[in-house]
Amino acid sequence: MKKEDRRVERTKETLRQTFKILVKEKGYSHVKVKDIVETANYNRTTFYVHYESKDELAADFIHREMEDFEYEFCKPTRENPLLDLTRMKPEGTDVFQYIVRKS
Repeated sequence: MKKEDRRVERTKETLRQTFKILVKEKGYSHVKVKDIVETANYNRTTFYVHYESKDELAADFIHREMEDFEYEFCKPTRENPLLDLTRMKPEGTDVFQYIVRKS
């Protein structure tokens, strides 16, 4: 798999984070591509170079969030394969700290 150019990834990350902020403020159905590009300080052409629609941006955002969540959720067992998950307390896991940080 070919790694994306840093500028492309930086642009997409800005669009994803702007999308996240706007959805929190306005709700998904009220966010338009126009809102995203104006807030992110890009033009519509730049948006459409990377995404076909707001729905595609949303799918990319969710996919990335799920990858991050999976990484954090599996962290305790990845770092300690002998960990007894039945004795693990919620406040002691990074996954809950991750959820708090992302809110």
